[in-house]
Amino acid sequence: FLAGVVELLMGIFKLGFLVSFIPIPVTSAFTSATSIIIIGTQLKHLFGIPSNARGFFQTVYSLSAKITQFSAGDLVLGGIAIGFLLALRQITKIPVKEDTAGGRFLKKFLWYVSLSRNALIVLITSTVAYRWSNSGEDEVPFKLSGHVKAGIPGFELPIHNVHVGNETIPYFEVVKDLGSSLILVPLVAILANVSIAKAFSKSSQ
Repeated sequence: FLAGVVELLMGIFKLGFLVSFIPIPVTSAFTSATSIIIIGTQLKHLFGIPSNARGFFQTVYSLSAKITQFSAGDLVLGGIAIGFLLALRQITKIPVKEDTAGGRFLKKFLWYVSLSRNALIVLITSTVAYRWSNSGEDEVPFKLSGHVKAGIPGFELPIHNVHVGNETIPYFEVVKDLGSSLILVPLVAILANVSIAKAFSKSSQ
């Protein structure tokens, strides 16, 4: 919440120009590190291995120690989903003659299908999971998200006291302990977002 407030204030006071002083090697490093962290944190879900490890190195170590406990259903479904996404990403490269109306329509259709690949895989796998869970089988071979509470949470400011054991720490005392991190964390978040945006813009040029 506080990070969002700081970012909002930076936008109001037009401090976005500060991002232009970030060197390209730094943005590239952030992009690479973000990709590695995301891959590392998703591996336990891909292999279906229960793990409470946090961070890339802890996750890799935990997975290597429990690799024999992998779930074949999770791995197969995850592998198919990855293959599906990669395949749809490439269909725009299929050579299509655009000198006719049909060719132009097909080219546009393939582009839309490729663009909506994330939504398509969510829809397909959700349908498979729903049909499987209602088919009368004893157990679904892959993990499900479980029950999701319907509706939108009530609106309230996320300002709460922190309870540690029998002690209650006031919210603003926690803010005071953050110190310079209150500014540094939003800057890191902005840097990560800008790095990813620059990487996408560079790849599309």
